Amino acid sequence: HSFPTRRSSDLGFKMEAYDASVHAPKLLQEAGVVLAFKTDHPVIDAQYLIHEAAKAHHYGLGEQAALQAVTRNPARLIGLGGRVGTLEPGKEADVLVWPGSPLQLGARPERVFIDGEQVVGDGVNTQQAFSGSLRSESEYGGCD
Repeated sequence: HSFPTRRSSDLGFKMEAYDASVHAPKLLQEAGVVLAFKTDHPVIDAQYLIHEAAKAHHYGLGEQAALQAVTRNPARLIGLGGRVGTLEPGKEADVLVWPGSPLQLGARPERVFIDGEQVVGDGVNTQQAFSGSLRSESEYGGCD
């Protein structure tokens, strides 16, 4: 992997993060705020979005709340909750299959399905069709 050496969530990395708190997601959820995490793309690539949920979980946010903050909640907040954001019949979804919790440090999906077709896992890697470059699965996102 080539993870960024600095993240926008690193305290003091950016002006807006000078007084940030790693406990903010838990505190905001306890106050009734609907959470939706984001990355600072292109500073932090969107493929690391799950890392934001994992950090929040590590610092006290419940597992379901952390996962909903990268799935259901953002979809609802932008008005697409009827179409995406949860796994339900009739909804659109790209699916990652994890061997354990995706919020564990170093977690890597076993399989990736996009538009119903397996694109990573079980020796399959059609990532080339999406990016135009042929990279190993470990470079693609760590999927074996």
